[in-house]
Amino acid sequence: MCIRDSLRDFVSLGEATPALGVKVIKNVSDAISRARKIFQNSSYEALIAGSPRLIEQILGGSEELVAGRERMVAVVSYEDDFVPKVDFPWLASRKRLVGVVPLIIADSARSLVFREDYVLEITEEGLLRLLLDFYYHSLWRTSTPIKHFEVEKGLTYTSTSLWLIKEVVSEALRNGFNVSIEVEGIDRRENKRKHVKGDVEKVVENSHGVTISLLVNVDGKTISIGGLGAKLEDIEGRNFRVHIKNREKNLL
Repeated sequence: MCIRDSLRDFVSLGEATPALGVKVIKNVSDAISRARKIFQNSSYEALIAGSPRLIEQILGGSEELVAGRERMVAVVSYEDDFVPKVDFPWLASRKRLVGVVPLIIADSARSLVFREDYVLEITEEGLLRLLLDFYYHSLWRTSTPIKHFEVEKGLTYTSTSLWLIKEVVSEALRNGFNVSIEVEGIDRRENKRKHVKGDVEKVVENSHGVTISLLVNVDGKTISIGGLGAKLEDIEGRNFRVHIKNREKNLL
């Protein structure tokens, strides 16, 4: 598997390679504590995969989970179901019958990858993009849903991942809600940072069901917003904030 080969190459470079944004942690207990801190400090979302026991260790108590309201949490449990002990609309879980690589990715900016006798802390952008693609395509999309994100009027959801925010947007639109979105990103035409706010009109996907972009009405004009690395859309979205408004036709 290419992701394992890439991680193995980084480990072979030495005990720690801070210049490359990769650090080796030999003590697994320390790494679990570090993973918990990374989760607690995440601002937009956390992507977690592993055994139910590891997931519970990372998430901590219900108070810590609830404290991160609006922050989306995606969980893929290996072999057994993971069901949260507290009602938390911002958390969704899926089950994969076979375990692969236990990991956590927070805010598309920091990750811990657990191996047999060491753990990698990764902040290198290229490896993070590889891990994000791996999580979405090889873990999330191929796993069985156990708990969905709960879409409710008045709630706000945040993420740095287009595919994750799409989970909420698609469900809200299907159920007739109006959805407003704020996006911080890069204007691809002007090549500068931009903040836009508008109402989501449509989710655009390819024939494989992979999210390509969101079409958003901004001041009467429809613009396209893509995810990290987007080239063809008007905006390359970096941070997404979605708010669920009233149902269409003023149905409350």
